[in-house]
Amino acid sequence: MGIAKRRPMKKIILSLFIVLTISKSFSQTLTDIQSKRITEFGKVWGLMKYYYPNLTSGNLNWNDTLRNYISRVKECNSDHAFNSLLHNLVENIGNYRADRKFAKSKKYYTQTFETGWISKSQLLDPSLKRKLEDLLLFFKPQKNNLVVKESVMYDTDVIHNNEKDNFTTLIITWNIIKYEAPHIKLADINWDSQLEKYIPIVASIKNPSRFEYVVAEMLSKIRDSHNFMTLPNYENDLGSFYFPFNTAFVDSKNIIKQIDTAACKDYNIHIGDVIETINGRDINSLRDSLRNISRGGHIKVIDNEVDEFYLLKVKGNSPVIITLRSEDNSLRSLEIQPVTKRTL
Repeated sequence: MGIAKRRPMKKIILSLFIVLTISKSFSQTLTDIQSKRITEFGKVWGLMKYYYPNLTSGNLNWNDTLRNYISRVKECNSDHAFNSLLHNLVENIGNYRADRKFAKSKKYYTQTFETGWISKSQLLDPSLKRKLEDLLLFFKPQKNNLVVKESVMYDTDVIHNNEKDNFTTLIITWNIIKYEAPHIKLADINWDSQLEKYIPIVASIKNPSRFEYVVAEMLSKIRDSHNFMTLPNYENDLGSFYFPFNTAFVDSKNIIKQIDTAACKDYNIHIGDVIETINGRDINSLRDSLRNISRGGHIKVIDNEVDEFYLLKVKGNSPVIITLRSEDNSLRSLEIQPVTKRTL
Protein backbone atom coordinates (compact mmCIF):
# COMPACT_ATOMS: atom_id res chain seq x y z
CA MET A 1 0.00 0.00 0.00
CA GLY A 2 1.48 3.35 -1.05
CA ILE A 3 1.70 6.29 1.26
CA ALA A 4 0.40 9.61 -0.06
CA LYS A 5 2.73 12.52 0.31
CA ARG A 6 1.56 15.27 2.67
CA ARG A 7 1.23 18.74 1.16
CA PRO A 8 3.59 21.21 2.77
CA MET A 9 1.82 23.20 5.52
CA LYS A 10 3.13 26.50 4.10
CA LYS A 11 1.37 25.86 0.78
CA ILE A 12 -1.91 25.03 2.53
CA ILE A 13 -1.73 28.22 4.61
CA LEU A 14 -0.82 30.27 1.54
CA SER A 15 -3.75 28.83 -0.44
CA LEU A 16 -6.12 29.56 2.44
CA PHE A 17 -4.78 33.12 2.68
CA ILE A 18 -5.37 33.68 -1.05
CA VAL A 19 -8.95 32.34 -0.84
CA LEU A 20 -9.72 34.54 2.18
CA THR A 21 -8.17 37.59 0.51
CA ILE A 22 -10.22 37.09 -2.68
CA SER A 23 -13.38 36.51 -0.64
CA LYS A 24 -12.74 39.65 1.41
CA SER A 25 -12.21 41.77 -1.70
CA PHE A 26 -15.59 40.75 -3.11
CA SER A 27 -17.46 41.34 0.17
CA GLN A 28 -15.58 44.49 1.19
CA THR A 29 -17.80 47.20 2.59
CA LEU A 30 -17.31 50.86 1.81
CA THR A 31 -14.36 52.31 3.73
CA ASP A 32 -14.50 55.70 5.44
CA ILE A 33 -12.22 57.33 2.88
CA GLN A 34 -14.23 55.87 -0.03
CA SER A 35 -17.40 57.24 1.53
CA LYS A 36 -15.82 60.68 1.97
CA ARG A 37 -14.55 60.77 -1.62
CA ILE A 38 -17.91 59.72 -3.08
CA THR A 39 -19.60 62.37 -0.91
CA GLU A 40 -17.18 65.07 -2.04
CA PHE A 41 -17.54 63.99 -5.65
CA GLY A 42 -21.34 64.20 -5.33
CA LYS A 43 -21.07 67.79 -4.05
CA VAL A 44 -18.67 68.82 -6.84
CA TRP A 45 -20.91 67.17 -9.46
CA GLY A 46 -23.96 68.99 -8.07
CA LEU A 47 -22.30 72.42 -7.99
CA MET A 48 -21.24 71.98 -11.61
CA LYS A 49 -24.71 70.82 -12.60
CA TYR A 50 -26.31 74.03 -11.35
CA TYR A 51 -23.52 76.50 -12.16
CA TYR A 52 -21.24 75.28 -14.94
CA PRO A 53 -22.14 77.35 -18.04
CA ASN A 54 -21.22 74.63 -20.54
CA LEU A 55 -23.92 72.34 -19.12
CA THR A 56 -26.76 74.82 -19.66
CA SER A 57 -27.77 73.47 -23.07
CA GLY A 58 -28.38 70.00 -21.69
CA ASN A 59 -26.46 68.41 -24.57
CA LEU A 60 -24.48 66.36 -22.07
CA ASN A 61 -26.46 63.99 -19.85
CA TRP A 62 -24.88 64.96 -16.56
CA ASN A 63 -26.75 62.23 -14.68
CA ASP A 64 -25.13 59.58 -16.87
CA THR A 65 -21.76 61.24 -16.30
CA LEU A 66 -22.31 60.86 -12.57
CA ARG A 67 -23.18 57.18 -12.96
CA ASN A 68 -20.13 56.55 -15.15
CA TYR A 69 -17.71 58.18 -12.68
CA ILE A 70 -18.95 56.57 -9.45
CA SER A 71 -16.95 53.33 -9.77
CA ARG A 72 -13.82 55.26 -10.74
CA VAL A 73 -14.16 57.45 -7.65
CA LYS A 74 -14.50 54.40 -5.42
CA GLU A 75 -11.38 52.82 -6.95
CA CYS A 76 -9.15 55.86 -6.32
CA ASN A 77 -6.27 54.74 -4.09
CA SER A 78 -5.01 58.18 -3.07
CA ASP A 79 -6.11 61.79 -2.73
CA HIS A 80 -3.89 62.61 -5.72
CA ALA A 81 -5.75 60.06 -7.89
CA PHE A 82 -9.07 61.44 -6.63
CA ASN A 83 -8.17 65.03 -7.53
CA SER A 84 -6.82 63.97 -10.93
CA LEU A 85 -10.16 62.33 -11.65
CA LEU A 86 -12.05 65.48 -10.64
CA HIS A 87 -9.80 67.67 -12.79
CA ASN A 88 -10.52 65.30 -15.66
CA LEU A 89 -14.25 65.71 -15.03
CA VAL A 90 -14.01 69.52 -15.06
CA GLU A 91 -11.67 69.85 -18.03
CA ASN A 92 -13.52 67.42 -20.28
CA ILE A 93 -16.57 69.68 -20.51
CA GLY A 94 -14.55 72.70 -21.59
CA ASN A 95 -13.25 75.92 -20.12
CA TYR A 96 -15.32 78.97 -19.26
CA ARG A 97 -14.61 82.67 -19.32
CA ALA A 98 -14.37 84.22 -15.88
CA ASP A 99 -13.77 87.95 -16.05
CA ARG A 100 -16.69 89.73 -14.41
CA LYS A 101 -18.21 88.85 -11.08
CA PHE A 102 -21.85 87.84 -11.10
CA ALA A 103 -24.05 90.60 -9.64
CA LYS A 104 -26.11 88.89 -6.95
CA SER A 105 -29.77 89.81 -6.81
CA LYS A 106 -32.87 88.60 -5.04
CA LYS A 107 -34.44 87.73 -8.36
CA TYR A 108 -31.73 85.35 -9.57
CA TYR A 109 -29.55 84.50 -6.63
CA THR A 110 -30.91 83.62 -3.21
CA GLN A 111 -28.15 81.12 -2.34
CA THR A 112 -30.14 79.30 0.28
CA PHE A 113 -27.49 76.57 0.32
CA GLU A 114 -24.20 76.26 2.19
CA THR A 115 -20.96 76.51 0.14
CA GLY A 116 -18.37 76.55 2.92
CA TRP A 117 -17.64 72.89 2.27
CA ILE A 118 -15.35 73.93 -0.63
CA SER A 119 -12.85 75.84 1.50
CA LYS A 120 -13.19 73.38 4.41
CA SER A 121 -12.54 70.31 2.26
CA GLN A 122 -9.61 68.14 3.30
CA LEU A 123 -9.72 66.23 0.01
CA LEU A 124 -9.87 68.84 -2.76
CA ASP A 125 -6.60 70.39 -3.92
CA PRO A 126 -6.19 74.23 -4.05
CA SER A 127 -6.48 74.39 -7.85
CA LEU A 128 -9.81 72.57 -7.84
CA LYS A 129 -11.13 74.71 -4.98
CA ARG A 130 -10.38 77.85 -7.01
CA LYS A 131 -12.25 76.49 -10.03
CA LEU A 132 -15.32 75.75 -7.93
CA GLU A 133 -15.23 79.08 -6.11
CA ASP A 134 -14.97 80.83 -9.49
CA LEU A 135 -18.28 79.25 -10.45
CA LEU A 136 -19.89 80.90 -7.42
CA LEU A 137 -18.28 84.26 -8.23
CA PHE A 138 -18.92 84.51 -11.94
CA PHE A 139 -22.12 82.58 -12.65
CA LYS A 140 -25.66 82.34 -11.38
CA PRO A 141 -27.53 79.06 -10.89
CA GLN A 142 -28.60 77.77 -14.30
CA LYS A 143 -32.04 76.41 -15.17
CA ASN A 144 -30.46 74.03 -17.66
CA ASN A 145 -32.29 71.45 -19.71
CA LEU A 146 -31.48 68.65 -17.30
CA VAL A 147 -32.86 70.54 -14.29
CA VAL A 148 -36.10 71.30 -16.15
CA LYS A 149 -36.56 67.62 -16.98
CA GLU A 150 -36.45 66.73 -13.28
CA SER A 151 -40.00 68.01 -12.94
CA VAL A 152 -41.06 64.66 -14.42
CA MET A 153 -40.40 61.18 -13.05
CA TYR A 154 -36.67 60.37 -12.94
CA ASP A 155 -35.10 57.20 -14.39
CA THR A 156 -38.08 54.85 -14.13
CA ASP A 157 -35.99 52.03 -15.62
CA VAL A 158 -33.37 52.07 -12.82
CA ILE A 159 -33.94 49.14 -10.45
CA HIS A 160 -31.80 50.29 -7.47
CA ASN A 161 -30.48 46.90 -6.45
CA ASN A 162 -26.79 47.76 -6.88
CA GLU A 163 -24.24 50.16 -5.46
CA LYS A 164 -23.69 52.31 -8.56
CA ASP A 165 -27.35 53.11 -9.19
CA ASN A 166 -27.98 53.62 -5.48
CA PHE A 167 -25.16 56.17 -5.21
CA THR A 168 -26.26 57.92 -8.41
CA THR A 169 -29.88 58.45 -7.39
CA LEU A 170 -28.98 59.38 -3.81
CA ILE A 171 -26.56 62.09 -5.03
CA ILE A 172 -29.05 63.44 -7.60
CA THR A 173 -31.81 63.56 -4.97
CA TRP A 174 -29.60 65.21 -2.35
CA ASN A 175 -28.50 67.92 -4.81
CA ILE A 176 -32.07 68.66 -5.94
CA ILE A 177 -32.98 69.43 -2.32
CA LYS A 178 -29.76 71.40 -1.75
CA TYR A 179 -30.23 73.70 -4.75
CA GLU A 180 -34.00 73.71 -5.27
CA ALA A 181 -35.67 73.44 -1.84
CA PRO A 182 -36.64 77.04 -0.95
CA HIS A 183 -36.81 76.44 2.80
CA ILE A 184 -33.66 74.37 3.26
CA LYS A 185 -32.00 76.93 5.53
CA LEU A 186 -34.99 76.80 7.86
CA ALA A 187 -34.55 73.06 8.41
CA ASP A 188 -33.30 71.92 11.82
CA ILE A 189 -30.93 69.51 10.07
CA ASN A 190 -27.52 70.25 8.52
CA TRP A 191 -28.29 69.09 4.99
CA ASP A 192 -24.63 68.96 3.93
CA SER A 193 -23.93 66.30 6.56
CA GLN A 194 -26.69 64.01 5.30
CA LEU A 195 -24.98 62.92 2.09
CA GLU A 196 -21.97 61.44 3.87
CA LYS A 197 -24.31 59.80 6.39
CA TYR A 198 -26.43 58.02 3.77
CA ILE A 199 -23.72 57.07 1.22
CA PRO A 200 -22.53 54.04 3.26
CA ILE A 201 -26.11 53.11 4.13
CA VAL A 202 -27.25 52.74 0.51
CA ALA A 203 -23.99 51.06 -0.58
CA SER A 204 -25.04 47.60 0.58
CA ILE A 205 -28.76 47.78 -0.29
CA LYS A 206 -29.87 45.14 -2.80
CA ASN A 207 -33.61 45.59 -2.41
CA PRO A 208 -35.31 48.44 -4.36
CA SER A 209 -38.04 48.75 -1.73
CA ARG A 210 -35.48 49.19 1.02
CA PHE A 211 -33.59 51.76 -1.07
CA GLU A 212 -36.75 53.84 -1.56
CA TYR A 213 -37.43 53.73 2.18
CA VAL A 214 -33.91 55.01 2.98
CA VAL A 215 -34.10 57.86 0.43
CA ALA A 216 -37.54 58.86 1.75
CA GLU A 217 -36.08 58.80 5.27
CA MET A 218 -33.33 61.21 4.18
CA LEU A 219 -35.84 63.53 2.50
CA SER A 220 -38.07 63.58 5.56
CA LYS A 221 -35.23 65.13 7.60
CA ILE A 222 -35.94 68.62 6.24
CA ARG A 223 -39.49 68.36 7.60
CA ASP A 224 -41.09 70.14 4.66
CA SER A 225 -44.24 68.76 3.04
CA HIS A 226 -43.37 70.57 -0.21
CA ASN A 227 -40.96 67.77 -1.14
CA PHE A 228 -42.47 64.68 -2.70
CA MET A 229 -41.28 61.42 -4.21
CA THR A 230 -43.04 58.29 -5.39
CA LEU A 231 -42.11 54.99 -3.75
CA PRO A 232 -43.45 52.37 -6.20
CA ASN A 233 -41.50 49.37 -4.87
CA TYR A 234 -41.97 50.24 -1.21
CA GLU A 235 -45.68 50.90 -1.64
CA ASN A 236 -46.03 47.66 -3.62
CA ASP A 237 -44.49 45.80 -0.67
CA LEU A 238 -47.00 47.46 1.64
CA GLY A 239 -49.78 46.14 -0.58
CA SER A 240 -53.00 47.36 -2.16
CA PHE A 241 -55.46 45.98 0.41
CA TYR A 242 -56.67 47.89 3.46
CA PHE A 243 -58.00 47.35 6.93
CA PRO A 244 -61.76 48.05 6.98
CA PHE A 245 -61.29 51.08 9.23
CA ASN A 246 -59.24 54.25 9.69
CA THR A 247 -57.15 55.22 12.70
CA ALA A 248 -55.95 58.37 14.45
CA PHE A 249 -53.11 58.81 16.93
CA VAL A 250 -54.62 60.41 20.04
CA ASP A 251 -53.05 60.61 23.52
CA SER A 252 -50.34 58.13 22.42
CA LYS A 253 -52.97 55.60 21.39
CA ASN A 254 -53.89 54.22 17.96
CA ILE A 255 -57.62 54.73 18.00
CA ILE A 256 -60.18 53.61 15.43
CA LYS A 257 -61.87 56.77 14.12
CA GLN A 258 -63.87 55.43 11.13
CA ILE A 259 -65.23 51.95 10.37
CA ASP A 260 -66.51 50.23 7.27
CA THR A 261 -70.25 49.60 7.78
CA ALA A 262 -70.03 45.86 7.19
CA ALA A 263 -66.88 45.47 9.31
CA CYS A 264 -68.59 47.14 12.25
CA LYS A 265 -71.17 44.36 12.32
CA ASP A 266 -68.85 41.47 11.39
CA TYR A 267 -66.18 42.14 14.03
CA ASN A 268 -68.10 44.06 16.68
CA ILE A 269 -65.57 46.89 16.66
CA HIS A 270 -66.36 50.47 17.56
CA ILE A 271 -65.06 53.98 17.13
CA GLY A 272 -62.71 54.61 20.05
CA ASP A 273 -61.37 51.03 20.27
CA VAL A 274 -57.56 50.98 20.57
CA ILE A 275 -55.33 48.83 18.34
CA GLU A 276 -52.28 47.46 20.16
CA THR A 277 -50.65 44.95 17.78
CA ILE A 278 -50.81 43.98 14.10
CA ASN A 279 -49.74 40.41 13.33
CA GLY A 280 -47.91 40.31 16.65
CA ARG A 281 -45.98 43.54 16.10
CA ASP A 282 -46.46 46.45 18.48
CA ILE A 283 -48.31 49.11 16.52
CA ASN A 284 -46.31 51.97 18.07
CA SER A 285 -43.07 50.39 16.84
CA LEU A 286 -44.62 50.08 13.39
CA ARG A 287 -45.80 53.71 13.50
CA ASP A 288 -42.31 54.89 14.46
CA SER A 289 -40.76 53.18 11.41
CA LEU A 290 -43.33 54.86 9.15
CA ARG A 291 -42.80 58.28 10.74
CA ASN A 292 -39.21 58.05 9.47
CA ILE A 293 -40.39 58.47 5.87
CA SER A 294 -43.28 60.86 6.43
CA ARG A 295 -43.03 64.52 5.52
CA GLY A 296 -44.27 67.59 7.34
CA GLY A 297 -42.89 69.81 10.05
CA HIS A 298 -45.41 68.97 12.76
CA ILE A 299 -45.95 65.60 14.44
CA LYS A 300 -49.71 65.81 13.81
CA VAL A 301 -49.13 66.18 10.05
CA ILE A 302 -46.63 63.31 10.14
CA ASP A 303 -49.04 60.99 11.97
CA ASN A 304 -51.89 61.91 9.62
CA GLU A 305 -49.70 60.87 6.68
CA VAL A 306 -48.81 57.60 8.42
CA ASP A 307 -52.51 56.83 8.91
CA GLU A 308 -53.54 57.89 5.41
CA PHE A 309 -50.80 56.32 3.28
CA TYR A 310 -48.95 53.57 5.14
CA LEU A 311 -50.18 52.10 8.41
CA LEU A 312 -53.41 50.47 7.26
CA LYS A 313 -52.21 48.94 3.99
CA VAL A 314 -51.95 45.16 3.67
CA LYS A 315 -50.16 43.01 1.09
CA GLY A 316 -52.50 40.31 -0.16
CA ASN A 317 -55.94 39.40 1.11
CA SER A 318 -54.87 36.94 3.80
CA PRO A 319 -56.48 37.61 7.18
CA VAL A 320 -54.53 39.85 9.59
CA ILE A 321 -54.47 39.29 13.35
CA ILE A 322 -54.91 42.42 15.48
CA THR A 323 -55.28 42.86 19.22
CA LEU A 324 -57.89 45.42 20.21
CA ARG A 325 -58.61 47.07 23.55
CA SER A 326 -62.26 48.00 23.99
CA GLU A 327 -63.88 50.75 26.04
CA ASP A 328 -64.26 48.41 29.04
CA ASN A 329 -60.46 47.78 28.90
CA SER A 330 -60.92 44.19 27.74
CA LEU A 331 -58.35 42.90 25.23
CA ARG A 332 -59.48 40.90 22.19
CA SER A 333 -57.67 39.17 19.34
CA LEU A 334 -59.43 39.50 16.00
CA GLU A 335 -58.80 37.98 12.59
CA ILE A 336 -59.52 40.83 10.14
CA GLN A 337 -60.12 40.27 6.42
CA PRO A 338 -58.46 43.02 4.32
CA VAL A 339 -60.56 44.76 1.66
CA THR A 340 -59.90 46.65 -1.57
CA LYS A 341 -62.69 49.16 -1.06
CA ARG A 342 -64.09 50.70 2.11
CA THR A 343 -67.31 52.53 2.88
CA LEU A 344 -66.33 54.51 5.93
